[in-house]
Amino acid sequence: MREVALTRAPPARSSRLRDRVRRALEGAEGRRMIRVHQELALDDPWALLGSPMLEGHQLAAWAAPAESGDDRCLLAIGVSRARHPEGAGRFREAAALWELLDQSLVELPRAAGGEVARGLPVLFAGFAFSATSATRSELWRGWGDSALWVPEILIHRYRGRTRAALAISAGPGAAPEGVCDRIEAAAARLDRLLAEERAPRPAPSVAGKNKMARVGRDAAAWELWRDRVEAARADVREGRLRKVVLARTERFQPISGRAGPGRRFDPLDTALTLRERQTRCTTFCVRLPDGRSFVGATPEELVRLEDRRVQTMALAGTRSRGWDAASDEALAGELLASDKDRREQALVAEDIRAALAPVVRDLHIPRRPSIARFADVQHLKTAISARLEDGVNLFDLVERLHPTPAVGGLPRREALSWLDANEGLDRGWYAGPLGWVAPGGDGVFVVAIRSALLRGSEAAAFAGCGLVERSDARAEWQETIFKLRAISQSLALGEGL
Repeated sequence: MREVALTRAPPARSSRLRDRVRRALEGAEGRRMIRVHQELALDDPWALLGSPMLEGHQLAAWAAPAESGDDRCLLAIGVSRARHPEGAGRFREAAALWELLDQSLVELPRAAGGEVARGLPVLFAGFAFSATSATRSELWRGWGDSALWVPEILIHRYRGRTRAALAISAGPGAAPEGVCDRIEAAAARLDRLLAEERAPRPAPSVAGKNKMARVGRDAAAWELWRDRVEAARADVREGRLRKVVLARTERFQPISGRAGPGRRFDPLDTALTLRERQTRCTTFCVRLPDGRSFVGATPEELVRLEDRRVQTMALAGTRSRGWDAASDEALAGELLASDKDRREQALVAEDIRAALAPVVRDLHIPRRPSIARFADVQHLKTAISARLEDGVNLFDLVERLHPTPAVGGLPRREALSWLDANEGLDRGWYAGPLGWVAPGGDGVFVVAIRSALLRGSEAAAFAGCGLVERSDARAEWQETIFKLRAISQSLALGEGL
């Protein structure tokens, strides 16, 4: 863990803050979202994870890939405003909700003469892979088709500076005094959190060092997988599909090995372990107030929007990492030379081109893919960029791009129908879009793969493979093992239930 410097924030200047809030609300006929900014002396927002003060609050933690040059690190605490769009229109509803929120946002410095930082995320959003709330499995019950929320407290580290933003939702006719009281109450909670004494966090007790029972990988599971792969190959061969991505889950339970209550999985330590191990991935953790958590380290960025510049990627084809530099290069060369993997990767790139073309200009897609290396696996990658046309926002792009052929298949509608009928798995938020949006509409969404859902003493990890006519069931099964290893080896165990 990084060294952490903590200082107590200065007290709010009540009268001056009330004056600024009053001016912000004057003439406001509709709802307003007031955000108050302040600078913090905090090296790493994730140092606050595990504080008893955060128990019972919704949390979102996000860390950009350390090796990408983007050092953005976020911790979102609590909920100031939330919506949960459902059904086939959830992305369009999210786009409309975002436009209203962006127009209603008022940003103020906490102290007179202070600054309002640009680019601090205001809205977090997560979407299930498919809109199937009516048939949601018990495992994913309560997560819904989507969630959009403004955190009450956001702590944001970027390019050497840490800022906090406190968000308060003010309805029509809200009294400035009441709004200001709520801001100062949130500020006091932040001050107490920053001033809290913290002992050095012990190293996580991860799965690789502890006994765990794997539930679900047996002869029957393999045979079921084999039959599904053969069914997919037949549909590809007969022209009903060009590609489909079959996913599966493995469940884990800790073995205590001692008297007393069983152990539980610790989502925060799991996220911290993933962040340290998977340095080329975006690490995330969303924890609900009851402790259920969705955590992962994904190599795939669905879309990034910055100053109307769109960036995305086509990611497909997989090999494990080598034991040494020579074997690693050999595996990468094998991947680049694989006709099956190159065809699969080209399908993903072409689908992204078709999805973006109506709403962008200056679309650039390199002819040849490169190798993207991660801690456990390597993939074929094509970096794609474009300029966004006017009248289109980030949620419009998410709707156009999700699901990419890398997690769904082609043709999209037929592949999703095949999965509904044959996969036998409620993916929940696995392989769905997860991300944040900043004022003005810039933001990032990733594809939530290499992920797991943690509930007390149960962890469910997910992985999938792209299937085409030449796919081999045994090789694809082995690929899922490589992918599951990225998350299962980082599962951290906490104390008794």
